[in-house]
Amino acid sequence: MRDYENMFYFQLLQPELTDGYQKGKYKPQIVALAEGLLLCQPPHEIGANINYYARTPHHDYLLSKTPFVAERVRCLIVSLDALLQPDQIINERMALCKRLKKPVFVFDWIASRFLSMTNQESLLNKLDSYLFYSYIPEMAKQQYAKVLPWPIGYTQRVSDMCQRYWKPFQERDKTILWSHRVPHHVRKTVWDSFYSPYLVGVTARFNDLFERPKNIEEFDVLMNYQTGNRHNPNFYRALCSSQLVDCCGGFFKGQDIRQWDSYMLWEGFQSGCCVITLDMEYYGFKTGAEQEPKNMVHYIGLRLDQPEYLKQLAQDILDRKIDFEAIAIAGRDWATRHFSPHSRAIAFLALEQSFYSWP
Repeated sequence: MRDYENMFYFQLLQPELTDGYQKGKYKPQIVALAEGLLLCQPPHEIGANINYYARTPHHDYLLSKTPFVAERVRCLIVSLDALLQPDQIINERMALCKRLKKPVFVFDWIASRFLSMTNQESLLNKLDSYLFYSYIPEMAKQQYAKVLPWPIGYTQRVSDMCQRYWKPFQERDKTILWSHRVPHHVRKTVWDSFYSPYLVGVTARFNDLFERPKNIEEFDVLMNYQTGNRHNPNFYRALCSSQLVDCCGGFFKGQDIRQWDSYMLWEGFQSGCCVITLDMEYYGFKTGAEQEPKNMVHYIGLRLDQPEYLKQLAQDILDRKIDFEAIAIAGRDWATRHFSPHSRAIAFLALEQSFYSWP
């Protein structure tokens, strides 16, 4: 029988099956954290209220369904969609952990969902930290000191797929991969103001429209099913055959950008491509890493309100005045150091330990 005394317990919502795949419930932050906790030495005990994320077609689950015993749980990790369900069990488990002075953390996929709630303060009182992606300091006001950045990062699956199709940088196509399924508002603005007027000739498109690829291995079928049709070997082949990739994403609220993170950003970093995205420092985006990424060092940054800047940047790209390979190497190294599964686990363990010094 396993010893659950120091278990990290995940409270998740059962994925919904739609047209043969799990729709909308794939949580890469949860997967990466669980993977990272198992990579620690010694590995940490992890469990969940459901079986979640099979690692092989033989149902070797990353998170196995495990009895919840508050006294034996070290830390409770809740996904927001599970918390928002009318389920008294979740509230009881959170209350038990709070009474026993065990930390409770909530992971959110859509940051704007929290910001639009009318019961923010009531929700925050139930937990110790609220972790979400696309963090912007102005969004988390002083009274929300518990709200912390936790970008998507990448999972072992992404790393493995990039290794499967890896090409040396100089053997890749000298093109910018534009591979976006979801028409985020920011992407349309980026296309209209940057790619369309200047870079159409060096941009390669890939879009599978979330359709399941044919003639793929059993492992790829499983991952496609579990990620809501996001997993596609053909995409990773195109990604690792490109020198540059556009990774912009997100939505506006008025003139302000209220979401910037995306799967593509971390796939781009891990693939060894030179990443093009919004200028994080210019817009005030925060990843929470000890070292925030730098424009023209770890990625190529866009400033959508500076047309002359965009025009000159596009010309520099066309003239290849930028050392794309050096940026690709630095970006991948930065992402690996701060946002690999193991790195995420180390960051989370530090956050968890800081809980015991909080007033």
